[in-house]
Amino acid sequence: EGAIKEVSELLDKLVKAVKTAEGASSGTAAIGEVVADADAAKVADKASVKGIAKGIKEIVEAAGGSEKLKAVAAAKGENNKGAGKLFGKAGAGAGANGDSEAASKAAGAVSAG
Repeated sequence: EGAIKEVSELLDKLVKAVKTAEGASSGTAAIGEVVADADAAKVADKASVKGIAKGIKEIVEAAGGSEKLKAVAAAKGENNKGAGKLFGKAGAGAGANGDSEAASKAAGAVSAG
């Protein structure tokens, strides 16, 4: 019975956090959508970015906090040096799109974790 209550409370926190992030989003483009367009980089909506970040923070806290995430990263010996490879640079030419192999590895790592 105690475990059920604990799981229920965790799910309530996660739902609240997702609603926080969802309510802050603006536009219809998917987060992380890579576009090969010179005009791709635009100024972000400050309130939207802050709201999404708040929602993500709430999700991390509900899942046990950032210390657990740091421990996982340390155990894997990763420090996210390659994170920038996932995104292209606007105005840098046709070869500036994100690294699809790096993105695939990242998605696999998240799915496996």
